[in-house]
Amino acid sequence: MTRAAARTLGSIILVVALAACSGTGSNSATSTATSAASGAGGGGGGTTVNVTETEFKIEADATSAPAGQVTFNIKNNGTIAHEFVVIKTDDAASALPVASGESEVDEDQLTGIDEKEDIAPGTSVTLTVNLEAGHYALICNVEGHYTSGMHLDFTVS
Repeated sequence: MTRAAARTLGSIILVVALAACSGTGSNSATSTATSAASGAGGGGGGTTVNVTETEFKIEADATSAPAGQVTFNIKNNGTIAHEFVVIKTDDAASALPVASGESEVDEDQLTGIDEKEDIAPGTSVTLTVNLEAGHYALICNVEGHYTSGMHLDFTVS
């Protein structure tokens, strides 16, 4: 075998070996990323929940999380300002006490955890809270919004 042929053969073997390693590495990387993402809720990293608010609805990509740090990425896809309130309650999100003669939840009667107010249309905000096991209501409490359907049940275990 000539020296040039040996180099060509060596290059081909190297390319095949790298391709084989690349395929295995790619699958391993995918498995690791999936494991890290699924393990994010249980340990130090917390859980991330993506929330979208519109007139007059709150939607989330998850309605439960493990106890601990939960980060809500909130996007207002509506055309008016909204807010995002996290309330710890045994009541269903649709059954919170409404202030007498008002069209908003009486937050003074509830255990408010935290909130983001005045989320402008087309903007996103982040709210990170430490939640213990229990039931929560996620609501928009701008006057009239809660009673129009802007509420969602959320469970922490």
